[in-house]
Amino acid sequence: MFNFFRTQKLDSTILEQIEDELILADLGSNLTKLVIAELKKVPTTKDIPVKELKFTVASILQKEILKYYKKDTLFVDDTPYVILVSGTNGSGKTTSIAKLASYMKNNGFKVLLAPCDTFRAGATKQLEIWANRIGVDIFNTDAKDPAAVAYQSLEYAKKNSYEVIIVDTSGRLTTNTNLMGELQKIERSLTKVIPEAPHESLLVLDATIGQTAVTQAQEFAKAINISGIIMTKLDSESKGGILLNVVKSLQIPVYFIGTGEQESNFKEFNLEDYLQQLLSLSK
Repeated sequence: MFNFFRTQKLDSTILEQIEDELILADLGSNLTKLVIAELKKVPTTKDIPVKELKFTVASILQKEILKYYKKDTLFVDDTPYVILVSGTNGSGKTTSIAKLASYMKNNGFKVLLAPCDTFRAGATKQLEIWANRIGVDIFNTDAKDPAAVAYQSLEYAKKNSYEVIIVDTSGRLTTNTNLMGELQKIERSLTKVIPEAPHESLLVLDATIGQTAVTQAQEFAKAINISGIIMTKLDSESKGGILLNVVKSLQIPVYFIGTGEQESNFKEFNLEDYLQQLLSLSK
């Protein structure tokens, strides 16, 4: 980023070029305007090296985004700790659930998967394959109603001393009011077992779809209380600025990022590392 810029004054022409590049990176208009407004406060009487400019932009973005982080990552403060996961078709939701389950297991928790995606043929089987692969349990039931599966799964988790239960849901288009209503029903069924549940409600978003990710997040947030984001497909080909755009728009944190299909391609989100990669900035 800012490859056009070497060492010169921050005049209106350069600021306009920076603004264009931030928009192209899917940073969004609000964050872009904030960055430009802060850059205008920088004295223009001296030439500024590109590395110094990048550090300045990183500092502006970090200060703004940290406003929406009440905690650095997930932590289990009650058991069973209920994590509801939602997202659209093709966002990488099922894979992310498996990776999250593996992450929780590797941190010493007893994990149960609740297969509430009863609409898609083969969804439960896919989750079973993942459960066997990573060595966690999955709740088995003949129930077809997603809310009933959620309720039964949580009751089972309580009786069998599971510390974390991850509730899968059907991938759904935000324009499908019936499916969005079903998501609300699942949320309500969990509260009947544990009033505080779900303790976390994570939305899986695909980084490659750009501004559509913001729209999707906003629509899901209208239906249920989203507490955090898992951003998938955040690789070198993605317009990574969309991640900050989502955080700013919804004022909720990104907890995890996925960069591939393997279990290892999943990690806690680190804002400093992310900004260094986004701005091509070495320490």
